[in-house]
Amino acid sequence: MTQNEYENNAEDHRIVKLIPLFVAISVLGLTLGLTLPVLSLAMDRVGASVTLIGLNTLFANLAALITASLTPVVITKVGGKRLIAWGLIFAGLTLTLFAFSTDIPSFFVFRIANGFSFGFIFVATETFVISMSSPERRARNMGIYGMAMATGGAFGPAIGFTLFEKSPGLPFLTGGAICLVSIIIFLLLFRPTETLKQSPKGVLSPAKIAIPLGAAVAFGFILEGVSALIPLYLKEIKFPPKSMGYIVTAFQLGAIPLQYPLCFIADKFGKRRYLATIYILIGIGFFTIPLFSAMKIFLVLSFLIGGAISSIHPVGMAIAGDDVKKDEYSQAAAYMSIGFSMGAIFGPYILSLAMDTFGYEYLFYTSGTVLVLLSLQPIVSVLNRS
Repeated sequence: MTQNEYENNAEDHRIVKLIPLFVAISVLGLTLGLTLPVLSLAMDRVGASVTLIGLNTLFANLAALITASLTPVVITKVGGKRLIAWGLIFAGLTLTLFAFSTDIPSFFVFRIANGFSFGFIFVATETFVISMSSPERRARNMGIYGMAMATGGAFGPAIGFTLFEKSPGLPFLTGGAICLVSIIIFLLLFRPTETLKQSPKGVLSPAKIAIPLGAAVAFGFILEGVSALIPLYLKEIKFPPKSMGYIVTAFQLGAIPLQYPLCFIADKFGKRRYLATIYILIGIGFFTIPLFSAMKIFLVLSFLIGGAISSIHPVGMAIAGDDVKKDEYSQAAAYMSIGFSMGAIFGPYILSLAMDTFGYEYLFYTSGTVLVLLSLQPIVSVLNRS
């Protein structure tokens, strides 16, 4: 067997080992798609205002942020696989309890608990992916991970809203049951080849992963901000609700077919070069959106931009995996999770402020400007390495 064939076989073995994790995450994505989109309707039924519903999401993100900072230490104490298993059990339980929520405080208690569980799950699973992937395939393996989550999440809302019409508690009971499937797949089939642990030498400096952190913040900022506010822009330019639904769905669906090939390009082209290029291309795309009003053009742009944005986080995580030692992976993943949460918290606020102050088209102008400015990070890094 040649060296090339040996390396290819070893890489194939790594991917096979990760498949149960990808399947479990896809099932978990279906669970989230089933439940979280209808949560606002469930809270509305018990008299929650729009502000309270928004705060409910904010507190969940804050809980995930806090948990992410604790995950590296907890992984060392209990082990990565065990932590994910307990996180999945707790997530399924808290989602199920939403079916029995009859007052606003209970929705906050269960959502905060839910946020804590997902903070553990995502940091630990992403750490496994980067630690069990070779540098040459790290971006595309993270792309498969993101694609698995997006695929599950894409099919969930249609099912969730249908179930909600039959009975408000049904999506949450179904989501809890499906989460159990994710737990079974994970526990029985996932056999990690790496033991996750934290470096005994102290805390990883965020400066060491500045580019990945920028990618995580950008992903949270754009994903949460644009997804939340684009319906207001579409309403302003007189698009009917049905068309809005198609455009938002196209934005989310772009992640499924495009994420893996884009991450493949990143592995081959160079992750930093790719990140600089994709920031600029998405930025240009955002600046062109207000020039158009035709439905078909909006659908194409939304699909392409959504797919391109979905590649930012996995490529950033892959760069983190390249730049830090194995015993720092869990800390890097925790920082990335915190960065995403910060972007998700501040993105909608900053973009809505820009829309109120300058006009609705500044949803795109501001987003594009943020990404073009962020491209300076990887550009400077590439130039310094030349």
